Amino acid sequence: AVQAEENDSRINRARKRALAACGIYNELDFASGNLEKTIDSCLYLKEKIENETDFEVFHIDKRGINVIIKTDDPKSLSYKLRQEFVLDSHGMITKCPNYNRLKEKAVALEIKNLDISCLNHEDLDFIANAVGKYE
Repeated sequence: AVQAEENDSRINRARKRALAACGIYNELDFASGNLEKTIDSCLYLKEKIENETDFEVFHIDKRGINVIIKTDDPKSLSYKLRQEFVLDSHGMITKCPNYNRLKEKAVALEIKNLDISCLNHEDLDFIANAVGKYE
């Protein structure tokens, strides 16, 4: 009976591994498109914030998956932006200086943490307008 339980347990683990591998393999088909859409969304948002607000955007002409906005008071701006957006446990807003982002006073909008379905002009305009409220 113990041996049968061990065999069932091994079979279940093998099935789970196969299912996970299949899921990962299927997601790889979308990875390139998701990355391009994220980068394009960041470029759009960088230009919009830079051109339509008084904020300066770091690395405006570089490809990336975050938008980093220079501010003298990152604590206040990050707090206000967190109130604007309905966020789950994944952080979209990072206060800088941060050892793995930027060592200057800024707020990083982690666009990479948004669902790919949110990367449309309407939602990106909403983000830019929310940032513009606090210039």
